[in-house]
Amino acid sequence: MFCHFNLLRNVFVYFAFWFAVIDFAIAYDIIDARNEFNNYLYDKSISYIQTEAGKGDAMAIGLLGKAYFEGRFFGKDYEKAYSLLNDGVNRGDLESYKSLGNLRLQKGKYNDPLEALRLFEAYQGVQAANLSALKADIAQGVADINAGRVREVSMSSIKERGRAILVSPKAV
Repeated sequence: MFCHFNLLRNVFVYFAFWFAVIDFAIAYDIIDARNEFNNYLYDKSISYIQTEAGKGDAMAIGLLGKAYFEGRFFGKDYEKAYSLLNDGVNRGDLESYKSLGNLRLQKGKYNDPLEALRLFEAYQGVQAANLSALKADIAQGVADINAGRVREVSMSSIKERGRAILVSPKAV
């Protein structure tokens, strides 16, 4: 009986080992496939961002500048990042203010803490203005609904309004 127990234990350990190896291989394949898919998405998204930036889209220009600043998709290139983020700020992209401010805090050629502070204050000012505009829109919408001027609330019109605010924030 003792001999059979050892044999069964060894068989169990043998199969448990191979199941663990197979599970690891499957998990590795899944992770590898996910990484390939993510790389595919990154390639597609950066191509789209570059295309839109070439068309003058402020948000795409800002995203491209941030990618160069952080070293995503490309190596870090502060020269290109500065140029693109500055263009994004001039075109009114809100996130470009913050990214350019962070770039201005880096050591080296672009270091300018006072300019970084001005950019961060502008970023906050635009955010505050957008929040105030949103609150006013909500209050007006509630007043219109209560007064019976609006019979139907359309999610598409709400989304359009939000996108319009995101695309062209109020300049400070």
